[in-house]
Amino acid sequence: MVGKIEIPSYEQVLVDLRLVVAHGVGAIRSLDLPAIHQIATLADLEDAPCREPAPVITVLRKAMANLGGGTLQEQAEALLGIGQGTALWSLTKRREAAAALDLIVADTFRKEPERKLVAFLAEKILEVAQETTMRQARLEMEQHRHPADSRLAVQWVERFEAYYRIWTPVYALAANLEAALIVANAANDNTEPSSFDVLGSTMTFDDYVRHALHRYVQYALELRRFVSSHGGHWIASDAETEYAISDTIYRIGWHNSFTYDEESWLRRQLADSRHEEVEHFWNVVLATTQGTMLRDKWRDYISEGIGRTSDSDKQTSQVWLTIDACHTYCDLIDNDWLKIADWYRPGSKPAHAVNGETLFDQLAQRISDQRNNENLDR
Repeated sequence: MVGKIEIPSYEQVLVDLRLVVAHGVGAIRSLDLPAIHQIATLADLEDAPCREPAPVITVLRKAMANLGGGTLQEQAEALLGIGQGTALWSLTKRREAAAALDLIVADTFRKEPERKLVAFLAEKILEVAQETTMRQARLEMEQHRHPADSRLAVQWVERFEAYYRIWTPVYALAANLEAALIVANAANDNTEPSSFDVLGSTMTFDDYVRHALHRYVQYALELRRFVSSHGGHWIASDAETEYAISDTIYRIGWHNSFTYDEESWLRRQLADSRHEEVEHFWNVVLATTQGTMLRDKWRDYISEGIGRTSDSDKQTSQVWLTIDACHTYCDLIDNDWLKIADWYRPGSKPAHAVNGETLFDQLAQRISDQRNNENLDR
């Protein structure tokens, strides 16, 4: 980045954004967008303001990712032509697509909803600049900790932040699927309690089914945000790892029976629910016939893995293959972060934290011992 570049004003960003709305992202090269180019330069996406479309589109993607991944984000992408194959659509066609997402006609959307959406997106574009300046200031303060080029370090950190936003629900998805199957298997062979009363809360097979669905949809939503902000482009330490990550992500969603439309519906319910919390999401899902049907489909998908305890059995079970894909993704990201961030802790390879199955077994043993002691005292 050359010299000191000031963050443009909200009004300047709004003027540029309205131009993009009017002409679509396919016309960015021919548009005069000084404010958004300033932000692209601040974010180290270009060395100096220019007319290249890519930095502007990246800023727009980053801003849209901050809209949350729900209906609002999808409307913004439709209105600007960010979606696949829509960059050269006319404003009328893009407006119709955005309006349809809210089940209203284009003329109604053109008035208040579009105005509010564009104004809100302008705020999110400014957030991109503000977040960048804060991140760069923090990096400069910590410069003595590593010799990496600051621009490259920032880009890698941002990239792995996105990967770990997917990592978190993926890890929890695997843990909840395993817990559901352990509970079900224990209930079948009566060797362990099938539910546990811990601090007044009983967790059953259906509880874990519910939590697993929430985590799967959370994963799908974070993946949707990653596609929006980074174009779905996986960058790792080498091409082989990039391919492995992409393949693993595909496998996580491949083994269940949800259609694309069903997953899209679930994803939007979560994005539009209060704070994306499981309770509100679950209430919204069960309030509809479609949601109840999808809950039952998800339960049947998990039930198929009950009783499959040998490695050979698990290799033919869709739910166990999903669990395996989740573990693979987590390992790939953890291992590659240590390669990329060699300045962070050279030569380190931290031990894996205890997994969900081990914790579950420990809990079952503790409750079993407690019950045996109570029986001896009688």
